[in-house]
Amino acid sequence: MHKKIKVGIDALPAVPGMSGAVGAIRNMIKIVPKVDNSVELIIFVNSAQYDYYKRFLPLDAPNKITLFIVKFPSSPLPLRLWAQNFIVPSLCHKFDIDVHFSMNPEPIIKISGVKEVFKVVDLQYFDVPQEFGVWKTTYRKWMGRRKAKRAELILGNSLYTKAKIMEYLGVQPDRIRVVHEALDHEFFNTDHLDLKDLDVFRKRYSIAYPFIIYVSSFRPYKNHALLLQAFSKLREKGLPYHLVLIGNDIKGYRRKIENKAIEVGLTHCIHFFDYIHHWDLRLFYAAADLAVYPSELETFGIPPLEAMACGVPVIVSDRTAVPEISGGGSLVVDPHNISLMAESMYQVLSNEKLGKELQEKGKTWCKQFTEERNISETIQLIRDLVN
Repeated sequence: MHKKIKVGIDALPAVPGMSGAVGAIRNMIKIVPKVDNSVELIIFVNSAQYDYYKRFLPLDAPNKITLFIVKFPSSPLPLRLWAQNFIVPSLCHKFDIDVHFSMNPEPIIKISGVKEVFKVVDLQYFDVPQEFGVWKTTYRKWMGRRKAKRAELILGNSLYTKAKIMEYLGVQPDRIRVVHEALDHEFFNTDHLDLKDLDVFRKRYSIAYPFIIYVSSFRPYKNHALLLQAFSKLREKGLPYHLVLIGNDIKGYRRKIENKAIEVGLTHCIHFFDYIHHWDLRLFYAAADLAVYPSELETFGIPPLEAMACGVPVIVSDRTAVPEISGGGSLVVDPHNISLMAESMYQVLSNEKLGKELQEKGKTWCKQFTEERNISETIQLIRDLVN
């Protein structure tokens, strides 16, 4: 019989459609009661987040998960930071929390009598500080180092992330544990998908063309501009494919990519979509002939695995954590080698045997990234910490 443990999760920064942390919290809500019913989760959310996370509460474990509304909005930022630094710690005492779990460096001071688990999934403030401004970058760097110094357990989502935690946050390797992120196989699969579903999908989004897909927010280091150059070369080879780009626009960078599409004369075959919910995103993958992921900077990178699970051949970047996470199920190329990227896309799209080999390779590879494995490993580490 396991000792009962209360874990408080700060979900305030995890805004659906804007943060990759949403998937991790969603997985904990769905899976923790299945793998360890002696663990109780108290998840701190705002009123806007509540309705989203509520839909994932397991009906057979109503008393194991509490969504507690913190009456501060996720924005403006100063109000959210106030809630994370002062309101959430007081709530941890109110609920008699054993462990505070967060993917952000708040709170500013240690919560007395509560152990801290710091899951590091984002180190952009060190890698691309110019994107965040001096104040925000300075704050996050200082807070990150402060949190890493005092946290009893630090989690990284890849070996690459572990190395960067050591380098940027000054943490010794024996204090860091690597737990890979989970792919939501319930959403991302084609087991019950038929041609009628795809026909409805194509009509809804006015898609009547074969296409290559890239799912990623619009940021300079995501290499959309390099992809457009490679795509232009691919079109010169005579293949009539279109390019579908799906992702949130960050600080207006999408406009630059739209202008780049005009520059290369391909606006008629490059299509932009904003955030697409999981239910429709899997249909985009299933309808695509190829998924690409030329990103320069990732601590993990889940979209290639989503594409693999939906039976799409995948080409990924050889940078940062991407080859570690997705290289075993995809074709790995240098995103800066435009000719090689174009030729790789051409070979996958024109060589049926190669395409099918990548499909099967990807389907097999992505199976290891399960929610059960991710949550079981995380909860065991938390339990070891408490014990």
